[in-house]
Amino acid sequence: MAPSGATFELMPNEVLALLGENGAGESTCVRLLGGVHQPALGDGHIKGQAVPLRWWRRRSTS
Repeated sequence: MAPSGATFELMPNEVLALLGENGAGESTCVRLLGGVHQPALGDGHIKGQAVPLRWWRRRSTS
């Protein structure tokens, strides 16, 4: 299952845990953030700045 409507914010020195039932999309979310998979739509922000989808596409092909 693809993550839908996932929103979270990390502050310095914080740790985030993704929890959910099998197939809820936790691993896919981590793969999207790591550039392993490409998002079909949506956006991300790093330090308040929007990160365009092409950033993920570039990361996943390198």
